[in-house]
Amino acid sequence: MHPEVRKIFKSITVPLLLSLLMIGVKIFEVLSHTDLGEYGVLPRQISGLKGILFIPFLHADWEHLFSNVVPLLVTGSMLFYFYKEMAVKVILLIYILSGFWLWLGGRENYHIGASNIVYGITAFLFLSGFIRKHTGLIAVSLLMVFYTAV
Repeated sequence: MHPEVRKIFKSITVPLLLSLLMIGVKIFEVLSHTDLGEYGVLPRQISGLKGILFIPFLHADWEHLFSNVVPLLVTGSMLFYFYKEMAVKVILLIYILSGFWLWLGGRENYHIGASNIVYGITAFLFLSGFIRKHTGLIAVSLLMVFYTAV
């Protein structure tokens, strides 16, 4: 296999596994007639801290799920393609910090979904693209913002 094709496949692996896990959780909810929304982030409640771990895997419905999965696949793959050495650290930092800030400052309601990770990766790609003068990263970042806003 050509090295560039191998690099592309490796870049897709982690975002694809995360997406499949999200889809698996939604399938479990549907088949078991369960709503796991109470495991989301509930701001300023000690019990709501557990949601920081679960928030990206919980979605209200299929539309909500796929509005997160598609940009996660695109931006996550780009993160692993261009920043292989630090991609896992970036995702973990975004995951924990965005969940904590949501817990600290979010409105008094359960919050679910992977938007915090999607927007975090998008912001990282945009800023690093701007700093590195990489117009492709900037363009894809802006496309993902428009995609998720619609």
